[in-house]
Amino acid sequence: MKFSRLFLFAPILIISILLFGCTSAPEPSGNYTNQSGYAQSKVISVTDCNKLYNFSVAKDECLLNSSIYGKDPLGCMKIFNSTFKDDCFSHVANLTGRISLCDNVTQAKIRNLCIRSFPEGRTVLYDCLKLPEAQRDGCYFSIAIEGKNPDICMKIKNKNQTDACLSKIGISSKNLAICDRVIDRPLRYECAYYNAIIANDSDACGKLNSKMGDECLFRIATARQSENLCAEIGDAGMGNECFEKLAQSKGASGICERISGNASLRDGCYYYFMQKERIISYCYKIASIEKRGDCYSFMAQKNNNMSICFLINSTSIAVDRCIYDYGVSNNNYSSCINIEDLNLKRSCLAIVGG
Repeated sequence: MKFSRLFLFAPILIISILLFGCTSAPEPSGNYTNQSGYAQSKVISVTDCNKLYNFSVAKDECLLNSSIYGKDPLGCMKIFNSTFKDDCFSHVANLTGRISLCDNVTQAKIRNLCIRSFPEGRTVLYDCLKLPEAQRDGCYFSIAIEGKNPDICMKIKNKNQTDACLSKIGISSKNLAICDRVIDRPLRYECAYYNAIIANDSDACGKLNSKMGDECLFRIATARQSENLCAEIGDAGMGNECFEKLAQSKGASGICERISGNASLRDGCYYYFMQKERIISYCYKIASIEKRGDCYSFMAQKNNNMSICFLINSTSIAVDRCIYDYGVSNNNYSSCINIEDLNLKRSCLAIVGG
């Protein structure tokens, strides 16, 4: 059986040898560089390359190098390997100055590199128009943002994306006029808001709606340390917060007086300065009885002076709490004796060890 199979295949083998075995690779006729990047001593013509085996690496390399050397795009078309073919068209396009040859490159990354090697390949029309329609808006958006060109934003068909494009450029370029081109009102306000903040322009805040306008004034007022701008804020709560922040940042307790309609916030402002400056007169200005008691208690402990507790113009329990805090923090037995409330007195004495 083995010999009979050999006799069956022998004629096919002999025919194959006769047809292909005697075909030798043609001799090169000039200089070229192969795919691997090293120089060869000869360049083979495309016609000679066609004599090599079809679909072989040798033939593809031969066609690649002869096509590049001869600047022949037709030779690139005959290459079987897709990577070699892309490389061929990319090189020939560059050598001949024909950007249209880049369209024959199948791999997107190589095609884009090929296109961008030409000055005109870096323009919007070529980059974006050659893309599928669904991808063009994203292309326009990216190039517009990169170049800070609002006119390119207008090529975007999706109006929401157009507005987002204009808003981003308006903010990044600090150009309020570009913000005005945004159709969507909230986005337009956002663009104008950040422009006003960046430019430190309080007048620009007037172009915003009331809420964003107030937030805009707040940020600029605190940045400029301007009481007058705080006073321009329409929202009373935000205006008071503005005054409180300015008082603390400027170290000016007098600004606390400008806080109106919010006694708790004003008391907190005075309490802040009492803790910072350790001046007891701030306690007098605190409206809340409980907060004022805390203020005196703090000063009594920090000054190691229990008599400050008796300055509290309130119920005896507030005075007792002050004495209690003083006695416990200073481990002072005698101060606990002065507490009138029996429960507080027992607790104080138990803690200090009386």
